[in-house]
Amino acid sequence: MKDKAMFLLPILVLVFLGVFYSYRWWSVKNRLRTPEISDQGNVEISEQGNSLLQKFGVPKQNSIQMQGVDDSEGLGVVNWSDDKKSLTIIATLPELRSGYYQAWIENADGNIVKLGTLKVEKAGFLLDYISRVSLTGELTIIVSKETKNDNFLEKTLLEGALSL
Repeated sequence: MKDKAMFLLPILVLVFLGVFYSYRWWSVKNRLRTPEISDQGNVEISEQGNSLLQKFGVPKQNSIQMQGVDDSEGLGVVNWSDDKKSLTIIATLPELRSGYYQAWIENADGNIVKLGTLKVEKAGFLLDYISRVSLTGELTIIVSKETKNDNFLEKTLLEGALSL
């Protein structure tokens, strides 16, 4: 009987350790993780940016402030949904006598796609964009001044970089 116990004990210990470490490996590998949103290159939202968010009723969570390009006048904030399928772009920009303010998205490969034309609202300019798929990767959101409503970016005014 002692010989059987001495023989089975190491096998049981090895089986136990195998199950324990297999479970540990599996749980680390399959742990549900919250997607990391990097604010690398993003600027802290200023008091004016927070005020703009409040005027439009947009939460500060999942928001970045856009920066003016080449001393452009204006301020913009981008907010994205938790599912990363929609963006809200709000901006205070000078009134236009002619032309349009348009929003664009640029991916890490340099592909630029027009999101739409910003609409005039009481508190500034607004664009709500909804995508069919989740937006991921290194993205740059651009607000431009356009003379024609076409698919060509003319003059960049504001930019904001985000990583989803």
